[in-house]
Order: sequence, then C-alpha cells, then structure tokens
Amino acid sequence: MAIKIAVMCHKGGVAKTSTIQTLAYELNQKENAKVLICDLDQQNNHKTLMGVRGKDDKGMSAILVHSYKPSELVNSVRDGIDLITSGGRYISKFDDFSKTHDQPECLLRDRMKEVEDKYDYILIDTPPAMSLLSATVAIYADYIIIPCDMDSMGFAATRNVIDFLDHFNAQTKESMAKVLGVLPVKVDLRRNLDNLILDQLYALDEANSLRGGYVFSPIRQSSNIKTAQARKKFVQEPFAGKPLAEDYAKVTDEVLEFIKEDKEKAVVNIPKVVEEEVRA
Repeated sequence: MAIKIAVMCHKGGVAKTSTIQTLAYELNQKENAKVLICDLDQQNNHKTLMGVRGKDDKGMSAILVHSYKPSELVNSVRDGIDLITSGGRYISKFDDFSKTHDQPECLLRDRMKEVEDKYDYILIDTPPAMSLLSATVAIYADYIIIPCDMDSMGFAATRNVIDFLDHFNAQTKESMAKVLGVLPVKVDLRRNLDNLILDQLYALDEANSLRGGYVFSPIRQSSNIKTAQARKKFVQEPFAGKPLAEDYAKVTDEVLEFIKEDKEKAVVNIPKVVEEEVRA
C-alpha cells in the first residue's frame, strides 16, 4: 500500500505546494517510485503550475462530495508522477456536505482506497486552515510534515498545527497520522531572526513537543522556485545541482530515513503473538 504523507500548515505562503512537488520529484527519481499528488487546497495551485487543463469541478472535491472514483480524475504530469487537482472553490462544498454525513472525517480514507495499491507514495497538499478537511487528512495520512517559514507567525502556525492535532486526537477514536517533522523553509542564516526561529524549533524538538517528529534540515531561500514554477517545471529540472534542489534532495533522504526508523520501531513493538503470526 502507498505511504501517505501530508504537508500541513495553518499559515499560507509556507511552501506547501513547492515541498509537495519537490518531494514527488525526488521520491520518483531516488526510488523509481510511482507518486500521486492530491491537492486539497482551494487555490488549486498544482493544476496551474503543472499546466493541467480541464474543469475545476473535477478533482478531490468530486471525490469527497460526489463520490467520484479517484482513478477517474488522475492526471499524468510526469512519467511516474500523477496529480488529482483540488477542484478549486468546489472543495469548499465539503463543509456543507459533511453536515449530512455520519463520519465525514473518514471520507478521504474510505474513498481513496481504490488507488492506494497503484502508488508507492501519496502526497497530500492541505488548505491553510485547521478545519474538518484538515482533520480528514490527519486520519487518512500516515505522516505529516509541517513547513515553517522564518518569522514569528510561521513559528506560531507550527505550534497551532501541533495543538490542532493534539485536540483532534483527543476527540476521535480513529488512528491518526504521525508528525514526521517540521521543515524550516525560506531560510537565510545571515538573518538573526531566521537563526532565532530555528533555535526555537530545535528547542521544541529537544522538549519532545513535536508529537515525536524531528526538525528537518533547512531549505534555503531561493528565487529558483518561482522561476521553475513560471516555466511549469519541477525545480530540479531547470536547476539540478543548485542549492535549492540539493536542500530538497537532502530532506527527501531524511524523510526516507525517518520513515524507515518508524517502521523498524513498529516491528519491535509488535506483540509477541502477532509477531509470530506475521513471521508465519
């Protein structure tokens, strides 16, 4: 089954879309992995940046609200990388629809099962708000990455995501995604504020206040991402070997290592009877 990773933050403009796309490219290149990007943000940026055409009402919104099969809405954007667009403003209809459903927070998990065995990774871009839609992602995903840009609002948004997950975890009986870590983005170490925010993130890590997650290596600030997006390219395509591409390659290695460690811990913690059955 696919490993499902969501990129989630309460604040907009923190490179969620860029992180999703660069991770998709790196996972595809490093592991020859088949990757599906699911966009749940009303801005529908992945559709624009990847040059996907078609009506806005045919995307994740159609899956959640109108019970479309995910396989009917897949767009191939690269060899081994597919995209399901958000549906633009229609994704907001999920809030009204959810009021008539018994367990709306489980809809994404239930309706995406059809395609999970067709991919190695499913990457989920989330809206910049802690809402019921974000809650559905927290139940569906295996892991969450929280991007944090280098200002006080970015740091506060990171804390808000952790608080949201803690609160939602106390309200639901469903299993939830683990926080894989916080990803510092748009970092310029020549600025005192950037170093201060990084120190605060490392302090949260040391205090075990990231729900078991790590602080990833920082992503340096670069204009290359905007240039690549204007060309409708993944940043690694026109800027291979440049600092930004190198940073995301390093973070992808860390993502893979952290997932490997988590799976090893899970095996160690399997009860003896279950472990014997698995081995059998």
